[in-house]
Amino acid sequence: MREVTFTLNRLEHDGLATRGELLAGGTWLCYIAEDRYRQVKVPGSTRIPDGLYEIELKPVGTSRFDKVATEIMAAAGLAHHGMIRLIAVPNFSEVLYHWGNDQHDTEGCLLGGMTKMSSPKDGSLAVGMSRPAYQKTYPVLSAPLIRGDRAFIHIRNLDGTPSASDPVRAPVPLERPDRAKQGA
Repeated sequence: MREVTFTLNRLEHDGLATRGELLAGGTWLCYIAEDRYRQVKVPGSTRIPDGLYEIELKPVGTSRFDKVATEIMAAAGLAHHGMIRLIAVPNFSEVLYHWGNDQHDTEGCLLGGMTKMSSPKDGSLAVGMSRPAYQKTYPVLSAPLIRGDRAFIHIRNLDGTPSASDPVRAPVPLERPDRAKQGA
């Protein structure tokens, strides 16, 4: 059994969203849009921590995305073998790779796109041409899994945000506790 590792380099963040690049052996596959970095997780609005995550194919019929994924792949004459899921992500569940344009289209998942853009909703970092990106990248990401090999995504923070391996920093209080009691 072989092991294949893909790399997601997070390159930009704007306080609302994160954008990076997905690579296979150093070859560019697509841009990736994600939720923003937060020191403390807010469910549905926080990107996953950086790190090395194994991926798997979620069985067809077990994801709300399966029907559309099958249609997207069929339009390109390709098969859908189940959604790509990152496993063992601390404090997250059902982290998938799928299509979408901005942080409004994800709840911690990775969204692929062929172009960079700004979200029409709020101007945040986003990706465009997401369905063509899915058609291009899904076969590359799923191929080792279909062969029975193990596959991983190594997520690296190159955007200036803290790494999960950095020493834990205490949150900065919004107001001093002694003043809060006084009503100041």
